[in-house]
Amino acid sequence: MVQAQDASEEAGTEASGGDEAAEDAQAMMTDESAIDDQAAREFFTSGSNLYSLGRYHDAALQFQQAYDLSERPALLYNIYLAHRDASEHAEAAVALRLYLEATPDADNHAALTVRLENLERGLAEQEASRVSAATAAEEAVRQEQAERERREAEERALAEDDKNIIPWIIAASGGAVMAVGVVTGIIALGLASSLDENCEPAVDGVRFCPSDPSLELENKQSALSTFAVMTDIFLIGGGVIAAVGLTWGLVRLGGAEDDEDAPTVSAMCGPTGCGASMRMGF
Repeated sequence: MVQAQDASEEAGTEASGGDEAAEDAQAMMTDESAIDDQAAREFFTSGSNLYSLGRYHDAALQFQQAYDLSERPALLYNIYLAHRDASEHAEAAVALRLYLEATPDADNHAALTVRLENLERGLAEQEASRVSAATAAEEAVRQEQAERERREAEERALAEDDKNIIPWIIAASGGAVMAVGVVTGIIALGLASSLDENCEPAVDGVRFCPSDPSLELENKQSALSTFAVMTDIFLIGGGVIAAVGLTWGLVRLGGAEDDEDAPTVSAMCGPTGCGASMRMGF
């Protein structure tokens, strides 16, 4: 490395008459310059010591301070070396370029120019790699976002499919309930046929059967009444449920998306049978 040489300035003027004030000012400026030179030497010495210890970044800072005070071009080369050895290549390139501009007649100017070109080319390649890596990272994020949106769309589609199948499940459930009603109806018809053989024909739903100590006919009448009510409940209720499911399914197939359009059903049973009503909007 180029070392800064110690420099000392001696200032002496003879004061006379009205020039004393100007001479004092000149002496003060000279004193400040001497302090600056001394500080530059101290920064340079500190930088040299740090460089020898391998503390290249700190050495570069000290050399920079020395250069700022003295503006000696030789210190730019010291700054370049310290930044280079600290792997601070961008700062090293700046310092080397300033050194070459300040010392166009240096013996090693051509060789250092080639070194600068190689250094700047390496920096350009690093920047290109950084940009490429950043672009790849952005693309990865974009693809991840697209994949997440695709999965969310699939989940929404599956949820919509599940939602669309509900009406048909309801309709099938209603059909199953009606099937149970058919079974109970067959049982009720069998009981009614048996009672018709042993009792007088029913009038207004009431049969008159002979006295039966075994209570068999009475039990059959009670069972017939129960199965008749059950048949009404299953057939009417199942029919309503099936109708609700079918209607709801057809509405959704027609493009309705609002669940407020889903049918609402009310049903009730009394001593003489059951009834139901359905309401829906279009």
